[in-house]
Amino acid sequence: EHLISHLTPCTNTNSQNRPITDNTMKFPFSAIFPLLISSSAASAGDAKQPARLSFQSLLPSANGVDGLVRLTDALTLDGIISVTGVQSSDGSSFGDIKKMMMAHLTSCLLDRDAVSAADGASSRTTAFEDGTIRRSLAMMGDISADDALASLPDTSSCKQFKSHLSSFRDTVDSVTDAFARRLSNEMASSMDTPLMTGRDQEQWKDISAVVEGGIKLEHFHSYQKPAVSSSVRGHTVTVDVDVKTIDFHTDQGFFLAFSPGLIVSNNVVTELSDGFYIEDRLGNKAELQFGGQDDLVFMMGDGVNQYINNKIRGSKPLRSTPHALKLTPQNATQARVWYGRMMLPPNEALVAGFDATYAELRADVIEHVNSEERTPSY
Repeated sequence: EHLISHLTPCTNTNSQNRPITDNTMKFPFSAIFPLLISSSAASAGDAKQPARLSFQSLLPSANGVDGLVRLTDALTLDGIISVTGVQSSDGSSFGDIKKMMMAHLTSCLLDRDAVSAADGASSRTTAFEDGTIRRSLAMMGDISADDALASLPDTSSCKQFKSHLSSFRDTVDSVTDAFARRLSNEMASSMDTPLMTGRDQEQWKDISAVVEGGIKLEHFHSYQKPAVSSSVRGHTVTVDVDVKTIDFHTDQGFFLAFSPGLIVSNNVVTELSDGFYIEDRLGNKAELQFGGQDDLVFMMGDGVNQYINNKIRGSKPLRSTPHALKLTPQNATQARVWYGRMMLPPNEALVAGFDATYAELRADVIEHVNSEERTPSY
């Protein structure tokens, strides 16, 4: 998927997937855009199943870490793992909550854009080269979430969407916290500490502390790829079935927690979406096939190369996962809906190699973007 961090300097990787950081600029502004790994077409190679483990296996057992299933086995290979069997705090199925909420996302965003157009406000849509149109709802922390929800009109679809949102986000919090604690425990013996520091002697000792103190960048996306050319923002968008919607790239956060794409039609979830590709550790590109049991997927971003792998001693590095999206044309009632949460470093943490915090870097990047009159496409 396509998420952009405002917080990290640009890094490339060598053949061992180790970071090669360019510190020649104060702030390398190319970091606000995804790191393109490949410009070649998303081939229809053999489909892969994601590595999976249950939510219960993430939780501490009586003797600490359950040795039967290791996160690092998957995250050092392809950098991606799916968590299954997730339940909300009241015992409800997370998969059911997700479907009930996401079924109404597209209609709600269409209602929001219709109200914005009537008020003369700018549209929150992005048009891709293949003809796909994306509508988004973005949040960064609880205050931003309140503002984002306030932008939604008081329509039936938006009410339905919002009625499930709190339970959905709380459950994502719980699973993400369990994932971070488990990964910290598994890697504790092979990582230098502290993982991050601040100017005023602040310390974030391990992965769990970095995630707990970090910034959550969340997006709800609705993708529609019409069967024929259309007009967006007054410009004609030509549909191309052979072009990728989003090229291969790695996201710029520590990791991305996302729910696999769903196809909706007339406020009903009809099926899982296809078209999500990854590049594995051998350079092979394959479509990743999710199933109904895949509740929340964790995929490593380029942040592991910037502030995790350089702290590892005597163990394999975590692998950031190049991925791409290629959508097929849909009828007018259909849309692909998706949710993702990128975990970013704490605001007060110092950027490795720079006398600047991540909050200062973000402010500098935003100023640069505004001076260039560019709006990042999340």
